[in-house]
Amino acid sequence: MEVLSPDGGPPYMVRFDDGHTGLVFPGPDAVVVPK
Repeated sequence: MEVLSPDGGPPYMVRFDDGHTGLVFPGPDAVVVPK
């Protein structure tokens, strides 16, 4: 939903499949897939 850092890095505001939203700080092995 939103990238909160000016450089495009974490944290990311995401909406999960069940509808709730939250901040995500992905680990080094995470893959970010844009919608």
